[in-house]
Amino acid sequence: MRRIMLLLALMLASTPAQGSTLLPGELFTPDSVFVVITAPVFADGTNRFCWQCDDGIPSNDLQLILGGGSAFGVAGYPNFFGVASLGEIDVSGPAASFAGLNVSFSFHVTTTVTTKVNPDHSLEPLPQPSVAEGVLSGAVVGGRGRELFLHYSGRVDGVNFMESSINEITVPPEGMTKLFTSEVHVDEEIPYAPGAAVVPEPTSLLLLGSALAAAGLRARRAARSRRC
Repeated sequence: MRRIMLLLALMLASTPAQGSTLLPGELFTPDSVFVVITAPVFADGTNRFCWQCDDGIPSNDLQLILGGGSAFGVAGYPNFFGVASLGEIDVSGPAASFAGLNVSFSFHVTTTVTTKVNPDHSLEPLPQPSVAEGVLSGAVVGGRGRELFLHYSGRVDGVNFMESSINEITVPPEGMTKLFTSEVHVDEEIPYAPGAAVVPEPTSLLLLGSALAAAGLRARRAARSRRC
């Protein structure tokens, strides 16, 4: 029994972790996509922008504050489409006209896929999830009077983000908050980008094997004591 348990310990310690059958960059069909969006920031890395605030004329100031959204999931097979909020923008200030405003911002995006769809439509968990990172770019553009146009789009390894409509808003005197609502289109096949796999470390496997061997040895000694 002791030899068997020791052999099991060595086998557990030496067996390599199972890897994905997919190769990096190989196309596969995703079951669904989990999306994490960091809070958007302007080009200077902050979430606040004050337009015309340095000219000493408070009556034409406009303040923009960006806010983050929540992580969300989007359908993969068979719909490949979803709609979600990426974040929000708060607009306030007394400026009578926004003409001339044009400021860029960006979101950092991480997409994760844990399950692929096989040709027979069965689902197969990926030992290493497919994880991709990218940046969505956008801009706040002023129009006539207190009109604003919000534009944003981007693509992250087979997942395409775009504004759900022409985001033209007229800001009331008291200000307003507007969501960045986006369409999310998933390609029918996306490239595999293996992320960190959640597998036991070799040290953990060795400890597990040692514990099993010790348990077997104790059981053998207990059996001998009962026979005496």
